[in-house]
Amino acid sequence: MVSSASMASAAGEDSESLNLPNVNTVSSPADIDAPAESAREPQDHHARISKLAYSLWCQRGCPDGSPEVDWFRAEQKFRES
Repeated sequence: MVSSASMASAAGEDSESLNLPNVNTVSSPADIDAPAESAREPQDHHARISKLAYSLWCQRGCPDGSPEVDWFRAEQKFRES
């Protein structure tokens, strides 16, 4: 499994500068930093779903060729929150 830190290292950046979620702690949309409920906007939804999908992908071992699996699961978790 390739960690976000090693991917960032290979790209010449550290994982903190990429602002990636900690894949060991992010398991639901509520775990991702978000503004107050009333301040949510569609672009905020997209950003939160994107971070959650990335986390889910990492938890699955970063497999090739199936990003929609994690995206759809992230959308579902986001709607349930």
